[in-house]
Amino acid sequence: MAPVCLRALTADEFATVKRVAHSRTAPAQRVQRAQIIWRASRGESASAIAACVGRDGETVRKRIHRFNAEGLEALKYRHRSGRRPTYTSEQTATVIASALTKTSNARAAVCCLDARSAGRLPA
Repeated sequence: MAPVCLRALTADEFATVKRVAHSRTAPAQRVQRAQIIWRASRGESASAIAACVGRDGETVRKRIHRFNAEGLEALKYRHRSGRRPTYTSEQTATVIASALTKTSNARAAVCCLDARSAGRLPA
């Protein structure tokens, strides 16, 4: 397979990639993509990166090519065809926020969300 080279990163790109690559709160796919770019910027080979992040070498190469072409936009999720999301991003955020609270309101929020999605309560 042909070797792939990561283009030179700007200071802003490097800082963002490093922050996301070490994030514990960003979406997992975005963190993994940032880890690929971060490791590539440190000079690691595609096969070594693939072994570290648990992906195929060709996937790593594709991610690097995409980053070279799109920059930081390559880290973001790109919606594909298929079934539309069941819950809106606001509903998902409500459930996540409720799950992270230690009060008994978490159960009420999840039950309320479930009742709304079932059409039993007005939005």
